Amino acid sequence: RELISLKKGDIFNVKKFREDAKKIKTLVADHSYAFAQVVPDLKKDKEKRTVEVVFKVMPGDKVKIRNVLISGNTRTLDRIIRRELYLGPNDMYSLTDLKDSRNSLGRLGYFDSNTIEEKRIDNHTMDLIVKVKEAPTGNVQLGGGYGSYGGLLLSIGVSDRNIWGSGINVGVKAEKSQTSQNYSFNISNPRLNDSDFSGNFSIYHSTYDYNDYTTLSDGVSIGTGHKFS
Repeated sequence: RELISLKKGDIFNVKKFREDAKKIKTLVADHSYAFAQVVPDLKKDKEKRTVEVVFKVMPGDKVKIRNVLISGNTRTLDRIIRRELYLGPNDMYSLTDLKDSRNSLGRLGYFDSNTIEEKRIDNHTMDLIVKVKEAPTGNVQLGGGYGSYGGLLLSIGVSDRNIWGSGINVGVKAEKSQTSQNYSFNISNPRLNDSDFSGNFSIYHSTYDYNDYTTLSDGVSIGTGHKFS
């Protein structure tokens, strides 16, 4: 009742009525009743201009995940996908965890699309079938220009945010002109050892020629982070 938006004495709203049915369905399904049915009904009294709202809930049996099958990942490794899923073998079913798994896969940016199908085995078990469609993750940049002081400038950059399907982001960039040179390399892993910790490393080298002197710069940076939600 805490979830239901419709309250006694309020003006009836069909949008709230439908949303309340979905909320009840999600709540029951989050308690592992994967095949639960919620049948909304209305008992109208035209003379009194009132309506009695009825939600008939048929939960069925609790359901456990038997197996998780992955298909369509011609490049991305299975474990990169599995670590984003909130449900695994022998877990009890949860509709919210299923939706969060779809969203988590979508946020990776490695796939054009993803779906998670529920394959019913019997009244107590189901398989989850994860289907993904790989998206291009590599990028090549070429550039050039000309300046009155620096002269001709050429640049090239190559990066891949999912190199070899490992979920690791790698980038290399080089720039060169008559007066300057810049080179950089960076690598980052959003899930170190498949954990909630991330790590990154970068290194760069640059030189710049002035009329009377030349500057030289070298640098290295290392960072780490942790996912809180």
